[in-house]
Amino acid sequence: MSYLYNLTNRLVALLEKINSKLEGYAKGEKESIDSGLGMAISRLLFATPKLDAENVEDLISSSFKDLLMVTYLTNMIRAHAKILSIAH
Repeated sequence: MSYLYNLTNRLVALLEKINSKLEGYAKGEKESIDSGLGMAISRLLFATPKLDAENVEDLISSSFKDLLMVTYLTNMIRAHAKILSIAH
């Protein structure tokens, strides 16, 4: 998940850079388009992850199963602790 978080942060940063440059061109602050804008757009396009629907479904499903297991184990520990406190 940290990979996905880092990738998302990089994509957001690239989008903000492209947006600020395009706003500058639209307002007339910049007169010519530099190659940096083209490079930023190409990096953004090539940085998008190639995930198909099946992979995304598997990722969400496994994360959800992990969450359910943690919730179940937490409830079991609470019940066990309560039984032990009643027994003593």
